[in-house]
Amino acid sequence: MKNPKSLILTLMNILIPFAAFMAAWRRHGTSALLWLDTLNDNKLIHRCLENNSCATHGAYVSFGNILQGATWHQMRSIIQFLGLGTDGAQWLAIFMDALALILVYKLIERLYGPWSALLSELV
Repeated sequence: MKNPKSLILTLMNILIPFAAFMAAWRRHGTSALLWLDTLNDNKLIHRCLENNSCATHGAYVSFGNILQGATWHQMRSIIQFLGLGTDGAQWLAIFMDALALILVYKLIERLYGPWSALLSELV
C-alpha cells in the first residue's frame, strides 16, 4: 500500500492543473468583453492583415496619451491569421492564465514544499 502522504501529493499534482484551468475559465468567461480598447485593437489588427501595414507600437489607450506595446497586437494578428478569431484569443488567454498558475505552483512546490504551493494557489 502506498504511503498516504504520497497519495495526497499525487492527487494534488492531478487536481491543481484542472483547478487552475477551471479558475481561469471562471475568471475570464467564454467570450471576450467589449471595451473601447478592444475596438481599437481590432482596427489595428485588421489594418495589419488587410493592408499589410503592421504598426511597431500599439494604439493609444482609452485614457491619456499612452501608447500600448505591439506584442499583444502581433499575437492577436497571428491568431486572426490562423482563423481563430476573438473566441480563439479568449481561449488562448484562459489556457495561458491556467499555465501561469500551474508554473507558479510547481515553482513554489520545488522551493518551499507542496503545502506552501497549495496555499499559494488558494490565495
